[in-house]
Amino acid sequence: LHQALEAVGRLRLARRARVPAKPGVRDHRRVPVRRPEQERAPERVRVHGDAAITFGIGEVSPVARRLIETTEAALWAGIQEVADGARLGNIGSAVQAEAERVGLGIVREYVGHGIGRQMHEEPQVPNFGKKGTGMKLRTGMAVCIEPMFNLGGAETRVEADGWTVVTADGSLSAHFEHTIGITEEGPIVFTASDLSSG
Repeated sequence: LHQALEAVGRLRLARRARVPAKPGVRDHRRVPVRRPEQERAPERVRVHGDAAITFGIGEVSPVARRLIETTEAALWAGIQEVADGARLGNIGSAVQAEAERVGLGIVREYVGHGIGRQMHEEPQVPNFGKKGTGMKLRTGMAVCIEPMFNLGGAETRVEADGWTVVTADGSLSAHFEHTIGITEEGPIVFTASDLSSG
């Protein structure tokens, strides 16, 4: 995975954001984004990236805005826990704390994941957990953190098309996701863009 991470870092279209050493998670809106200088990765290296963002369209209620902002803050809180030697449960605990702080439902059927040559790889990265538990993260790993919070209950259901997922109680939901690589210099957010607040 080291070779894949280096290749992704050289892609001109890839945008990278370094996670600051001292976070202000709730105010974490200005992460510098750099464009790598090299133009392309070697053809033999093929890796995946995964990202999601929730947009409010039209007039957004204060409650819906809080849902969106809290879900994004939870993503950045989880990212702040990514480091060589950190435990996987630290990520879930940080994400969970943001949801519980304002009483949101945490979707548990869908979780983050490892990523690399396949879109979804081990380990699973839950949006809930206990700090200090789970496997240790290591340099060279890449994970996707993707909090999904609901205004109502945590339960979801799949629509008849077999693809669309909605909240079981019909409440609003928000979802954010980034792909994070663990490097010797610290975590790198590979999927940060001008569209995300981070």
